[in-house]
Amino acid sequence: MKKILNFIYCLILLAIVASLIYIANIEVTKKEDYTLVVNGDNILYKNEILVKDNGVYIPYDTVKKVIDPNIFYDEVANKLIVTTYDKVIKFNENTSKKSVNLKYEDCKYPFIRENNIVYVPITELADVYEIDVNLNEKTKMLSIDSKYTAYQKVLNNNINLYKKIDTKSDLLEKINKDDEIIVYGKEKLDHPRWYKVKTKSGNVGYIPKVDLKAEEKNVKPKEIKANKLDEKVVMFWQQGNSLEVLGGKNDAINVASPDWFDLSSTSGDFKDKVSENYLNKARENGYKLWPMFSTVNTPNAKSVTSELLNSETSRENAIKNILSIVDKYKLDGVNIDFENMKDDEKHLFTQFIRELAPLLREKNVILSCDIYFVKYIERDRVAEACDYVILMGYDQHWSGSSVSGSVSEISWVEKNINYLLKDFKVKPEKLILGIPFYTKLWEEDGVNKPVSKNMSMPATEKYIQKYKLSKVWDEKAGQNYVEHKIGSKTYKLWVEDEASIKQRVELVNKYSLAGVSAWQKRFESDNAFSVIKQNLK
Repeated sequence: MKKILNFIYCLILLAIVASLIYIANIEVTKKEDYTLVVNGDNILYKNEILVKDNGVYIPYDTVKKVIDPNIFYDEVANKLIVTTYDKVIKFNENTSKKSVNLKYEDCKYPFIRENNIVYVPITELADVYEIDVNLNEKTKMLSIDSKYTAYQKVLNNNINLYKKIDTKSDLLEKINKDDEIIVYGKEKLDHPRWYKVKTKSGNVGYIPKVDLKAEEKNVKPKEIKANKLDEKVVMFWQQGNSLEVLGGKNDAINVASPDWFDLSSTSGDFKDKVSENYLNKARENGYKLWPMFSTVNTPNAKSVTSELLNSETSRENAIKNILSIVDKYKLDGVNIDFENMKDDEKHLFTQFIRELAPLLREKNVILSCDIYFVKYIERDRVAEACDYVILMGYDQHWSGSSVSGSVSEISWVEKNINYLLKDFKVKPEKLILGIPFYTKLWEEDGVNKPVSKNMSMPATEKYIQKYKLSKVWDEKAGQNYVEHKIGSKTYKLWVEDEASIKQRVELVNKYSLAGVSAWQKRFESDNAFSVIKQNLK
């Protein structure tokens, strides 16, 4: 009996030892509320920080609010996607690999989900975001600053760093001569007697101004060379592959955008309409090729585009197809023209553009995107992601309009330019103005809604000559105007000619925009591009 009891005691002891060994080897995850300070700002959100294997994790919502507004969690794919100027990084949950620009790399800290909260591995992303991450366990403070924040060298000794703006508050640290600190500017603490500072040990606190003398160090962030042309863009779109329409070399033009690729499936395939003869002729003319990738000719475009954008797999497949096409035809650029999308999925279109742009830049290929004043495009975020955006500066009055009018009044165009520059913060050097080489002939009977048909610039001049009409200048439209009657019907034309083109180019000069793009080749007069060249500065 005694032997049996001793045997049982040994088993229990072994079980206890094994349990202790097991517990000791479990990955320790601490979940606590820390004070989060980002670039000197105390963040007031609930900041439940995870610390796991020396890696720091921050809730996704907090990161999106205060560090990276463009971070994207794809719920369907269960992937965390980070996009920067030159990188697309995709994290899977609890896996040791991450995708960086479509190539797999080791991942020490994947993203984590606990209690339906996504935690971002901020330690893993420190180099990507170019930030210093400092966790101070003693003060329960997580401080994050740009790597390019200037440290200042302290020139005197024995300075007290206080937890609050009060000399009676807790003393965090003593600062001495030659210590380096960050002194946050007035935008972080505008106080007549105190500085807000951060020490190398990660303490963030307050110092009386009278106590501190410091020598500022200047740290310059790395320069990013813009992916753009070294000259103003003079571009045209063209439907079809007519070499006659393409014509010979025109010194005014530097970019051609034929409508070569139509989205053809929900999985991101594109119908290829390339003509090798056209491609070779355009290159002989010295034109850069930025063909259109469009949904204009896609059957059921809204639903097809929606299904594409909602799938991370399909977005990636579409991007891989674009990259393959770029390589196949050695394209200089890509022009995205997705139209008629769902308003509540505008963020998904932005994400598609953000996932595409860095991969094109990796190939030194320019990305331009056509934008309209519609609800399904986030003009500011798309412009931030692209190398260029092209404002469709026409279709003010279109075939469905209830009143006759110009397709592009100069006052309307200028108002839209100002909206983009001021309200949506689009950089002028990224903004190309789309201009019309066509107008509309309006027919009114005084009873029904007016009807219209498109007219090219040469057709407009022939019409005016045929009916011996006299042009009258319309100041608001910035165009010549003609009107006449045939029987009981009135015909109206706001004329696109040398004068209207000059007005549009002058707007490009006035606002220092990136250039112009014309819709479309074959609608222009003989001197249309010469007028652009003569007036574009």
